[in-house]
Amino acid sequence: MRTVEVTDALQEYLRGTDGGTLTTYEMDRERARRARSNFSDAGLGDRALVLEEDAVKGLEKLDARFDVCFIDLLNSFPSEDVVRTVFGLCLEHMDGGALLLADNALRQGEVVQPKNQQARNVRRYNELVANDRRLEGVVVPIRDGLSIARVRD
Repeated sequence: MRTVEVTDALQEYLRGTDGGTLTTYEMDRERARRARSNFSDAGLGDRALVLEEDAVKGLEKLDARFDVCFIDLLNSFPSEDVVRTVFGLCLEHMDGGALLLADNALRQGEVVQPKNQQARNVRRYNELVANDRRLEGVVVPIRDGLSIARVRD
């Protein structure tokens, strides 16, 4: 199993796989260093690749297939166009049965009537998932919402 995560590591998930790998993007050098250290301390240093680069540029260069893509940057993207780009790039690397996950899918209820860019980003992402026939998805109302979409076989 191969996983790409666009931000914080899912160490417990990775531990539960047989030979699974994780690729994560981090632009902040200190956070990347801490992530590598945390993976190493958890005994997962050889299975986690922390890349110090912009996630969009990194996803554009990928040639691997992934079983899970976790997006934890919806609040950070500068525009809805970037949301659409990341959404498309993730799907390009996924086959049937793969999971596309995103955090903050409810944005504290702001997605209903978005008043800022972060809320517009989240709303746009939710619309993309809901309207893409390749996916079957749901938003789970835990904490600030978790979008879970499965790529159809």
